[in-house]
Amino acid sequence: MLQTRALAVAALTCGAASTLISTRLSDQLNDQQASRGQCKRGPEPARGVMPASPARAAGGDGGVLLIVPGVSDAMRAQLVARNVAQVKPRACLVFTHKRCGDDENLDAQLDASSISPVAAACEVVRAPNGEGGGYVAHLKRVLPSFVEMGRFEWVLVLMDDVQLSRESFDLERMLRIATHNNLTAVTPAVSFAHDEVMRVPTTPHPRGIVGRVTKRTEVFALALTVPAFRCWHELIDTAMNSIGWGYDHWLYTFCKSWRSLDYKAGIIDTMEVVHGGQASGEAGGNVSAAAFTRTYGNREAKSARDAMRSDFKRRGLPPLHPVDRLTHGWLHDPYGTHAPGTS
Repeated sequence: MLQTRALAVAALTCGAASTLISTRLSDQLNDQQASRGQCKRGPEPARGVMPASPARAAGGDGGVLLIVPGVSDAMRAQLVARNVAQVKPRACLVFTHKRCGDDENLDAQLDASSISPVAAACEVVRAPNGEGGGYVAHLKRVLPSFVEMGRFEWVLVLMDDVQLSRESFDLERMLRIATHNNLTAVTPAVSFAHDEVMRVPTTPHPRGIVGRVTKRTEVFALALTVPAFRCWHELIDTAMNSIGWGYDHWLYTFCKSWRSLDYKAGIIDTMEVVHGGQASGEAGGNVSAAAFTRTYGNREAKSARDAMRSDFKRRGLPPLHPVDRLTHGWLHDPYGTHAPGTS
């Protein structure tokens, strides 16, 4: 009897040890797979030790909520990680329309493990919404009440193919200029922008001027006050226009009709970011000028535009039409006109 019990105990001990060894080997394998970008981490998403997620930042006041409404590939994810490190937002949300496992290289950069560059700094949100994504669908997921409860002062919408530069972009200074000039939406100038209104004018500004008041601002690195973000959120209709065409045209007209919001937008020409930026290697820094590729055609754009215009007319709302590209005033920096990094 004693011999039988001893054998049983030995068997159980051996079984437990085998299970432990098996579990450890499995964990090591999962870590190795995660390091290669394979999404074998189970149903719970990986999170960094102290990601700048809105949940962790809920107790603060002011500051910036950074939203990257879609990351499409690993190269752009590297760029996003570098941009987040430069901006240092109080909280950030990074969306992707790709499912875990669709792109192993992207997974490795985003959230395959807690040490993935983006997950280590931001809350990564997997939100599949069809081929090519659609950045406005991601923005619509960020409820204005959620932003208000977080007591943020600004919402910075930063696209995944925009490259920031420490030499030519200073978020703190940009927002200071915006506040001084009573702006509710502000953006730096943009190289390789779709529309010429976003590029630095060839004609020099009057002395002491750092930028322009405009009616149109394209969405590359656009910062909005929380009330302005609420207005934009209301304008977005993903059923009729999920591709995102036209919202930058219509934002001024739509938000100007809000009595509670004195909408005013501007472009800081003494700062410039690059559209079409691509990270390269460990250090990154390469820039691609292939910035004009769209995920939709002219027929899709016309269909979305006509659908929204017809709906606004049916509901008796202000008509949606493109705004001009003129300068409607000048922007001043209360602390001088020097570009970042100069004296």
